[in-house]
Amino acid sequence: MRKNSSALRSVYDIDDEPIGEGTFGVVRTGTHRLTQVVRAVKTVAKGHPKTVESHRREIAIMKGLNHPHIIQLFETFEDPKNICLAMELCTGGELFDRIKEERRFAERPTAVMVKQILGAVYYIHDTALIHRDLKPENFILQNRGPIETNSLKLIDFGTAAECAKGRFCRTKVGTLMYMAPQVLMGRYDYKCDLWSIGVIMYVLLCGHHPFRYEGSDEALAKKVRGGLWKFAGDIWDNISEDAKNLVKGLLRISTSQRLSAEEALRHEWVKQQAPQPTGEELTEAIGERLLHYKVRNGLEQAALEIVAGQLDEEKINHLRTAFEAVDENGDGRITPQELCVGLERAGVQYPHHEVKNLFRLLDPEGTGELNYTQFIAASLDRKSQLSEDVVWTAFNVFDQNGDGRISKQEADSVVQQSRIRLSVSTDSLRRLMHEEEDEKGEGGISFEEFKEMLQKKRSNPSTSDGSHAVE
Repeated sequence: MRKNSSALRSVYDIDDEPIGEGTFGVVRTGTHRLTQVVRAVKTVAKGHPKTVESHRREIAIMKGLNHPHIIQLFETFEDPKNICLAMELCTGGELFDRIKEERRFAERPTAVMVKQILGAVYYIHDTALIHRDLKPENFILQNRGPIETNSLKLIDFGTAAECAKGRFCRTKVGTLMYMAPQVLMGRYDYKCDLWSIGVIMYVLLCGHHPFRYEGSDEALAKKVRGGLWKFAGDIWDNISEDAKNLVKGLLRISTSQRLSAEEALRHEWVKQQAPQPTGEELTEAIGERLLHYKVRNGLEQAALEIVAGQLDEEKINHLRTAFEAVDENGDGRITPQELCVGLERAGVQYPHHEVKNLFRLLDPEGTGELNYTQFIAASLDRKSQLSEDVVWTAFNVFDQNGDGRISKQEADSVVQQSRIRLSVSTDSLRRLMHEEEDEKGEGGISFEEFKEMLQKKRSNPSTSDGSHAVE
């Protein structure tokens, strides 16, 4: 993600008709003039300095998030009046609207949605964040297709805050219908989000809230504070005991007894109704690309991770499902052990040192995990997926001043500002740029050189220990 110094309308053609409106902004579609990629562009009026600070904090939070069920932020713009966010475009509308259409959902599609919600929340909790306003309005669907094959995206991090485990927050924030009792009491932790998920699950299964609004916020708040709810209506007679047990586990008044996202993902109902993929999603072709991932230099690796973050998810659905098949515990990260198990389950033959090589390349900081973007970057089919428009989009992320060449300063800037943690040093970029200047007799890298670097098939030599080095 980068902060673009250009004016929004010099980069995007903005549709006048809003596709969404919220408390703090209006969302319209924007077509990137150079690449023709369509994004969702949220425009927020600056207003009071405290409001500006809040929006900048939200952008900083979104910049660090990297999960298949959290909305992607690509770039931001700022002028004297507005802050604008260019984000991933999802065409399926809010989960709230789908609930209004369907009234209620069967257990299997509910489980698919709840699993995705829990995965996103497990991930943000693991980064010491809490959302504090989980509700159907803050989840959007990737497309208008069936729930079972769709992808939910968590949006709106305006209320998110840092709250490491063992710490507490006191600000009363959120939406009363979905608010945990502890939030109303003014002392709460990350488990407040799990209460909200319990309310969402209740609504998905029966079509109404566990806490009925009866004329005043005060009366509703009293019910919530007391945890006064029940399985109301005959509809619950036809819902499994496992489903009801999970709702109970999420809507426990005591936070010490309330399930965490990790525990809820291991619940029997989730495992039965939305089981872990069988492994077929991680095909032999994807496995081979992962194990034989090679890059010539730091810029190539950085560019591939930028490409992976910019791709239209409709085009990489098969890679998302492969990622989720390997991510067995649902935390949004893949460990070497999970990848080995996933490869074995998919019937892919591999030497163990190749898995170590992959992690050495993509995870030089030694975290022991691959994030979503790193996985996509390594498993891309460069021949079919790195089309000219995709490469052009990535090139323009680097070419910040629009002069048609990538300079050392621009490459450094992208690495520093990137939405993802690029596993490449600025020194390696400087060395590469110096080499390019010597070879070409001119500064920086052109689009044609950039495209050739990404699309050309490499046959890189291995280092003595079998790894493929990044310069």
